[in-house]
Amino acid sequence: MYRCSLALLLLLLALAVPVLADGPAHLVADLNPGLENFTAESVHAFSSYTAVNGRVVFFGFLPEGSPALNQTQCSLWALDVASGGLERLVDLCNDEGDPRFDPRMLASTGTVALFTDVSARLWRTDGTAAGTFPLRGVQVAQTLPGFREPLLGPDGRTLFFTGCTAAAGCQPWRSDGSRAGTQGLASLPPNRTGTPPALYTPAGNRVLFAYGNEVWSTDGTAAGTHLLIRIPGLIVRTIVPQGSSIYVLISSQGVYTVWRFDTSSGKLRQLASFPTDGGVFLGATLQSVAGRVLIRQFDRLKNTDSLWETDGTPGGTRRLRPSFTSGTGHLYGVGRRVIFAAGRGTPNAPTEPLWVLEPGTATAHPLQAAVSTGNDLETATLFAGRLYFAGYDAQNRCSLWATDGTPGGSRKIQDLCPSQFRQALGRLVIIDSDRKSTRLNSSHITI
Repeated sequence: MYRCSLALLLLLLALAVPVLADGPAHLVADLNPGLENFTAESVHAFSSYTAVNGRVVFFGFLPEGSPALNQTQCSLWALDVASGGLERLVDLCNDEGDPRFDPRMLASTGTVALFTDVSARLWRTDGTAAGTFPLRGVQVAQTLPGFREPLLGPDGRTLFFTGCTAAAGCQPWRSDGSRAGTQGLASLPPNRTGTPPALYTPAGNRVLFAYGNEVWSTDGTAAGTHLLIRIPGLIVRTIVPQGSSIYVLISSQGVYTVWRFDTSSGKLRQLASFPTDGGVFLGATLQSVAGRVLIRQFDRLKNTDSLWETDGTPGGTRRLRPSFTSGTGHLYGVGRRVIFAAGRGTPNAPTEPLWVLEPGTATAHPLQAAVSTGNDLETATLFAGRLYFAGYDAQNRCSLWATDGTPGGSRKIQDLCPSQFRQALGRLVIIDSDRKSTRLNSSHITI
């Protein structure tokens, strides 16, 4: 293990909690004295900093007991921002000392934070030891790759998730952070694939979720939870609400199909189909970007990658130009422009240029700026009307860049290579590849 101070923690939390005055980061407490110095590899020892009731809670993983036993404490800690006091709230390790899962911070309402322990049980905390306890013994189902985490609903107070119990199996649940407000929403019969509820998606004042080849709708009560759509196929992969329509991507026996459900008329219509291998080499994705419903079709075996758009009709579902050999996996809407990174030449090239899809057009054009990307914009983020990302110049030097999708609005911000972004209270926190922390607002950067 490593000696891990909270200097970085306070730099980040100075931006996350308004009662903490601006100023340089400083050491509050050394939780693991006498060992090695903090290094980039030890950043995992503390994680998931979350503000709740004027405190900041976070997970800590530190050695405990005899080194020969290789024991580790996995605890939830709380930092009182006003006083600087630090408190260990609860030990989250299981009785066997063998964590099955990593603890996860799921959501914070501002007054209550919801999280899981190493056995995936649901907990809540208000930032105090007395207010930290498990909720009804329910386990939160682990999220499958490509599926969303549990969702904090439209009211900002209710968490929607898949909860598992020995008696009922895995079913849709809700929790407001209280024992009485943590309850199942429905008792769904087994489906053909054996998949649990997933893809909790906000839609107005309701939440949608997938269950096998069905889409369900809930208002957060058992009485208000009902089946909305049953679609030919096996597993719903994506749910995209758009106005009065709900677009759904579903897989079945070597093919992905895209459907549109009209909530006004109750009509369901198939729009397009794409082949899939059931893995990562051949398939499609669906998302809403800048007010447009876009489909990405990819074939990594043939090195082809293309974008499609649909207006909700089969005839209005069309391939956009040009086609690519790589990229298009991460699409960002800046205003009404769609920005993405993609290549048209050698597959797996180290850098990919930026492309822009202007409003109402069917042909993307390259952004005429002296910059390309090296990671398909995987770590990019939208902030203050611009897209911030790691950009590379002609000499392959990495810097922090920002763009609004126009040549005049694209510029290098600073000579640091961002590996992580986090937003808090109108500011952007950046960690570069050397683990330096940077704070950015609309007018300046400070290191």
